[in-house]
Amino acid sequence: MALFSKGKEVFGCPMDGEVRPLSETPDRAFADGLLGDGVVIFPSGDKVFAPSAAKVNFTFPTRHAVGLETKSGYEYLIHVGINTNQLKGEGFHIYVKPGDYVNKGQLLLEFDQKLLKEKNLSEATPIVFANVENDNIEVLKAGRVKANEDLMVVKK
Repeated sequence: MALFSKGKEVFGCPMDGEVRPLSETPDRAFADGLLGDGVVIFPSGDKVFAPSAAKVNFTFPTRHAVGLETKSGYEYLIHVGINTNQLKGEGFHIYVKPGDYVNKGQLLLEFDQKLLKEKNLSEATPIVFANVENDNIEVLKAGRVKANEDLMVVKK
């Protein structure tokens, strides 16, 4: 189980890629932390996995983003790409729906990296927490990461 002490939870990396500070996200709303604090991953693969055991709170009709909530109440968003909502779901396949419970490491969605490049859309994937301050997020890995490796420790 992801919990390892009072109020702290370890979150895995949702995809293969390169982890960078959220400020390096090409979208200003994410980069400025307006949508929450976290990190951005520039993916090297096309699969997105659950960083923790959680309930799926919502998915976007365009299938490019998933909102999750852990048993301990951490709410977070995985948003694949920047302006990918313009694709209206093309190139995305989602495997979960609101109300589903997922296990850490479970496949959430897949996306077509080639299509994003063809459409000149950034693959940058912010992972942001809606109810956690930035100083309560400890990033365990930077640079190259593999899916499901421990990525962050979050505390309230």
